[in-house]
Amino acid sequence: MVRSHTLMVALIPLLFGHSAMAGDYTFTTGLEYTTGDYGTDIDTSSWYVPFTLSYAAKNFGWSLTAPYIRIDGSTLVTGIRTSAVRGPGGMQTITSVTTEERVDSGLGDITLSAVYQLQEETPAAPWLAVRGKVKFGTADEEKFLGTGENDYALQLEAAKGIFDGFIGYNFLGDTDSVDYHDILYGAGAITLPLQQPWRIRAEIYLEESPLNSLDEVLELTVSFSQPLTRGRHVSLYAVKGFTDSSPEWGVGTMISHGF
Repeated sequence: MVRSHTLMVALIPLLFGHSAMAGDYTFTTGLEYTTGDYGTDIDTSSWYVPFTLSYAAKNFGWSLTAPYIRIDGSTLVTGIRTSAVRGPGGMQTITSVTTEERVDSGLGDITLSAVYQLQEETPAAPWLAVRGKVKFGTADEEKFLGTGENDYALQLEAAKGIFDGFIGYNFLGDTDSVDYHDILYGAGAITLPLQQPWRIRAEIYLEESPLNSLDEVLELTVSFSQPLTRGRHVSLYAVKGFTDSSPEWGVGTMISHGF
């Protein structure tokens, strides 16, 4: 069993910053491509297109994401996200035991996330927030797009100056054939200004394996973002994976519009 990993929705609250809690609705979409062999003898490519509606008040926010997924490659790799890492994002896993090639697409797992700000950033203290997330098992398990089970996660987020990070715990839903371990995950990142108005952000992300037979997730993501107009942002990013549970590489773009 191996898994692929999509990044886009997970990056939204981090690329656009914790200052996004401003009292507006935001719609975000984009396109992500990842590829890798995930420890099999077949290369698998994945396309991921999320549609996210979010709301941010002064101390509270929520987001709802419905993604479209297309997987071209091994049946040992799926498009599901069973963990709640990086905010709305998460890892992917599978229950198949065959190595046939396939092309499948459809609705992915719908996710609902809510965040509460514990304290604002001050000269002496970091910004702190707690986030909860539910991943609903809406992806088609017969197409290897999901497990058909719900997952629940809780994470603590922090930011101070150019640094940010989070640590969380994910309660994974078991299937009829697979009992998953609940997992810890976390990340650390640094964001630096480039030529105005661009910013660059580098993040190292680590996640425990939900099965003894799988590697942990270890990835580096580098992103570039900027505001386009009032209430609108765009970002470009690239990812490099370092284990069989991560893609060999991936690229993506996002655009976010407030209203």
